[in-house]
Amino acid sequence: MIKTESFKLQPAPDWVDEYDWSEVKPSTSRQGINVYLSDTIINVCEPDTCHYYRQVEQALSTQALETIGHLNLTFNPFYQQLLIHKVALFRNGEAIWSAELEHFEILRREKDIERRVFDGCLTASLIIPGVRIGDIVDYSYCMIGSQPILRGKFDIKTRFSWGYCAARQRLMVILPKGKEVAMQLNNNAPEPQTQLNGETKILLWELENTQLEKFETSMPPGFDPSPSVSISDAKSWEQIADIFRPAYENAHELPVSLIEGAQAAKLDSKSEKDTILALLRFVQREVRYLAVSMGEGGLIPRNINEIWASRYGDCKDKSLLLTCLLRHFGIEASPALVDTVSREFVDAHPARVYAFNHCIVRAKIGDEIRYFDPTFPDQAGTWETITPPYYGKALPLIAQSQLEVIKVHPRPYVVEAVENWKIENLVNPKIHVEIQTFWRDYMADGARAKLKEDGLKALSDDYADFYDRQYRGAIRTKETQIIDRPEKNELEIIESYELTNGFTAATTGKLLNFLWRPEELLPDFMVTQTNERATPIDLGLGRRKSRTAIFALPKEHFSTAKNDKIESDGWRMECDWAVVTPFVLKIRNDFECEGKIIPPKKAQEFFDQLAKSDSLTGFSYSMPIYTSKTQSWFEENWFRIIWPFVIVAYIIAAIYTGN
Repeated sequence: MIKTESFKLQPAPDWVDEYDWSEVKPSTSRQGINVYLSDTIINVCEPDTCHYYRQVEQALSTQALETIGHLNLTFNPFYQQLLIHKVALFRNGEAIWSAELEHFEILRREKDIERRVFDGCLTASLIIPGVRIGDIVDYSYCMIGSQPILRGKFDIKTRFSWGYCAARQRLMVILPKGKEVAMQLNNNAPEPQTQLNGETKILLWELENTQLEKFETSMPPGFDPSPSVSISDAKSWEQIADIFRPAYENAHELPVSLIEGAQAAKLDSKSEKDTILALLRFVQREVRYLAVSMGEGGLIPRNINEIWASRYGDCKDKSLLLTCLLRHFGIEASPALVDTVSREFVDAHPARVYAFNHCIVRAKIGDEIRYFDPTFPDQAGTWETITPPYYGKALPLIAQSQLEVIKVHPRPYVVEAVENWKIENLVNPKIHVEIQTFWRDYMADGARAKLKEDGLKALSDDYADFYDRQYRGAIRTKETQIIDRPEKNELEIIESYELTNGFTAATTGKLLNFLWRPEELLPDFMVTQTNERATPIDLGLGRRKSRTAIFALPKEHFSTAKNDKIESDGWRMECDWAVVTPFVLKIRNDFECEGKIIPPKKAQEFFDQLAKSDSLTGFSYSMPIYTSKTQSWFEENWFRIIWPFVIVAYIIAAIYTGN
């Protein structure tokens, strides 16, 4: 067991007004749990912000026993204290057990270790003994402390609906009287009661029988449909930038070996743009991503000498390193904060200290401002083709800072594929396909990173597995080729397969059917239709994709040329069928998305158009079952053989009847 002075068992503070839940009767359970009380009190009048939490829950099922019978509370011992006030077990209205300090185990569980992030957080774990169905667990605790760089600032966001229904929910925020704050109520959250008590002001919310949280697929980034309140004491985004800027502006003397390595990396640079890209790749390549965010490391970068000596760092470290190198070579640069979740919607809530979760670099040449992410893998491309960070808005750590829109270049076709299908023979037909795929922009970056990590064989096997599953058997007939064009930020992949079981017998037993569906369906929206959509639909990043399939067939296909288009709000789809010859058909699917947000009132129109597009994607081909070449020749040419006899018979009949 880990020992720490940051974990204690002691009574609740005097300012906590304990809620009496004895007369509360839950009306709705969720996952076998009755929640009698969910209580939160946030006191920012203390020397350091204190969060008090209390939960009263009852188990109604065996599965629920596993949930309420095991308590896990996570805290950061570098700047937080976890104070347990009580954990009590009630049966038939009587307290039959309460926790002591020695009942807890203190564990270190790095929850993001797979992402190479270490924050040093500890978990106080308690297994409550003897819990039975019908028992009630009542526990409360305080979490005290905040990151030193943020001490004296607060950023509160609390929701009024969760994955459970609470019979009673209370939120109390205790502020210094006269303290100016920005408060925003979201999604029809109720107004608070305001109480004055001496030198404090109390904002109070009391709710009964709260509703379940409601989430739908493809909501905008960071969008929370639950009623909530946001409270912050920050006056502007400029103030937020001023809090973090000093940590990146201390004088940094660059190690000689770092300068020498950077100088060699930019040796062939002919312009400032070339220098920026060369130094970006140098940092991406030479400093691996690893976040040791213990103590102040969660918000403050390490020293340049330490970063370079260890050759690892998180987003703050790598951004500081790239910024210092750019400045060393005379280029105006600064770190910038972004939120990779809410992206362009980061300012949907008031300015706040916890608004951001990532750090990148802003570079300026003349009037042109560009953003780069040094945590990306070693990127390819020129100034015009390198993949930009699609984070929407950024807060540069400069004087008089404001949020800036991250400008990106026009999106190319991120996927462009051509499939050449050839069906040979009428007897024992064989299906061959050769696929030529171009990956560009972020798709090329992803494929290139996977190629470096797993190798060509693993990537080739992944592609072959798709066709093997899709068509119930596929044999690679040529080695997969991958051609990298770094200056275009483009990867070309050439694959070749023979399908061993591409045809299926029709229900009549006299036909063979082949159904082609593209490797990636277009449109590529990952959204589930609901009867009454209540939240906006995020169409994702702006993108363009196309897939062309050319079919060489052993018999006439009798298809006709056609062109179908769907123009919908925020996206379009075009399917073009071209008859090259009676035996060759060409189908092109073209998709373009603007990256918009569709409001709920237009959701049904969106789903209708999406359903229409599904009917445009695919091709079905049928041919008779032939057992021999003679049979196949006769069945294909029987009319040519018989029609002369039919004419002769008609002439004889006419003569005989005298007509």
